[in-house]
Amino acid sequence: MKKVLIYQNRKSDAYVWDVSTIEKEEKAFRSLFAILDGAWRVYEDLDLPTHIRWYGEAKKGNYECLLTLLEERKDYEHEEWYITEVKE
Repeated sequence: MKKVLIYQNRKSDAYVWDVSTIEKEEKAFRSLFAILDGAWRVYEDLDLPTHIRWYGEAKKGNYECLLTLLEERKDYEHEEWYITEVKE
């Protein structure tokens, strides 16, 4: 079984990344962060101090803060993602 990260919102096609290794997982989450920050601009109006701090550190390349921000906000509109297993 292969693990994949899936991101999709009502306005876009699905993005799917292979996350079956630690290296692939980090690359996938960095890519997802770049999409959410760039194309969707979901971080423009952050109001919680912890989110603002994590975002600032994520922009500097801190993977732990990037992942924490994505996990904390994955139930927000336009930020929903999940990991599932698929057959190869």
